[in-house]
Amino acid sequence: AADESNYCNLKMTGAISNSSQGLLYVAGSFEAGGAGKPPLQTVKDPDGVEHSLNVFHDGIVYCAKDFTYQGNPVLFGSVICKGDFDSGGTPNVYYNVKLKDGLEPQPLSTRARILAQLIQH
Repeated sequence: AADESNYCNLKMTGAISNSSQGLLYVAGSFEAGGAGKPPLQTVKDPDGVEHSLNVFHDGIVYCAKDFTYQGNPVLFGSVICKGDFDSGGTPNVYYNVKLKDGLEPQPLSTRARILAQLIQH
């Protein structure tokens, strides 16, 4: 709705110890944070230099409103938000240069399936 009454905000906090992949689409605001150590993943920065990092999300994060993160997450891909981008730490966004050629088919985020299970219970 134009008045945003149908938006659904997503808040994730605590020890985030796994990562997700694909498109994480939030029809509202996304807020996350907390200590945690997602698995190591090798990513290349735009200059082609490889880094071994604890990646929180590999893919695209889209927020219809605001993106807020407390902590120091590593995101590999891209973050798109129509509202404010704010953090209480140092989010590290490593742009995936493959995105410039178009989006490869990706699954919806693995977190979406977990959220769906939680909502059903």
